[in-house]
Amino acid sequence: MSETLRKKVTGFLSKLLLIALAATFVLWGIGDVFRGSSGGRYVAKVGEVEITPAQYRQELNLRLTAFRRMLGENYSNEMVQSLGVPEQVLNELVQRAALTQEVRELNLHVPEEALHEHIMGTEAFHGGDGFDAEIFQMTLRNANITEEAYLEALRQEIPTALLMDTIHSESLISEELVRALHPGA
Repeated sequence: MSETLRKKVTGFLSKLLLIALAATFVLWGIGDVFRGSSGGRYVAKVGEVEITPAQYRQELNLRLTAFRRMLGENYSNEMVQSLGVPEQVLNELVQRAALTQEVRELNLHVPEEALHEHIMGTEAFHGGDGFDAEIFQMTLRNANITEEAYLEALRQEIPTALLMDTIHSESLISEELVRALHPGA
């Protein structure tokens, strides 16, 4: 089983390299997004995963806000452009989309009990005696996200993070992990 996943991940690395190459060509074709006048449904597409102009703008705005805080008076749009920040943001979104596509193709899913364990183990949701449901709900409210949206985000992020860890590590994948993420394999 783990051999099958390793073969799929190896194939994924090849795909990722091709996507990185394609991303350089995509950058030349999305100048309108950087100028703020995108008319398309998406700025990039990896398999069935589309990166919408709204997603791109949101990520770019988050990055620009971080740069403004970090640089203060030294911040300028010219500096951001010269550092290639818009391109970096798009490349990261393309990489994330590639991982999402690969997770779909591998049919990786997070069991509900694993979601529960992840939430219970998240320090941000702990009070004096461990997990605190009130802190959990308050944190979600402050982030302006529903519990359902948070759970759905975790269902996507956990397999993607595990796939990235697998790609970056040279350690073997346990049979137990393969069975948990890929039932029936």
